[in-house]
Amino acid sequence: MFSGGEPFDLVAWMNTNLQAINPSLMWEFGPSIERSGGYRLTITPESVYSLEPLVAAILALAPRIDGWEFYGSRPPETLETAETMVQARTGGTLAGVEVVVSKGDHNLIDLNFLSTTSTAQHDAFLATESLLGEDVLNTWIGELSASVPRPKRGLFSRTRSEASGQGFKVPIADLRERVEQERQAIVASLPAGPRCSAVGDASGL
Repeated sequence: MFSGGEPFDLVAWMNTNLQAINPSLMWEFGPSIERSGGYRLTITPESVYSLEPLVAAILALAPRIDGWEFYGSRPPETLETAETMVQARTGGTLAGVEVVVSKGDHNLIDLNFLSTTSTAQHDAFLATESLLGEDVLNTWIGELSASVPRPKRGLFSRTRSEASGQGFKVPIADLRERVEQERQAIVASLPAGPRCSAVGDASGL
């Protein structure tokens, strides 16, 4: 079907063979990542984290099929793909969007999407999931918000966000790179070992 063959009811086939296992399992097909000309199937529980072991078990049983790759979470996509996803699912756009990337609570990374067209919260979530992938979204992203930026004051714009007083404001095309820089900085700031090892022997307490 993907190579232009005969029509095939893919949705019905997936409902019968995957969602019969659990209706909360979501799926998505796309081009392969490791090679050109192939395909990929992503099976994800999305926010139902308790189903992650089930997804892992399903993928462990997947046969080796030439030209196919299987994933347990949505991988990062290009900006063009993210834009298409947002337009298709919400009718929104990522054109001209900037994002304030800042360190939040509990060593998570907060994202504030800024757009003169008033980017919706759902648009911001879809863009984050598409550009960063599900693993980064679920593991590293804290507060996710969308707002209209305040007008610039003066002739020069600053690298640091005026809206929050902290974080870096970058074009959405640079979001993945900036988040990775912030992630590396957080990891580098963590202690070398667990806190209990720095306390010493507390047996006499």
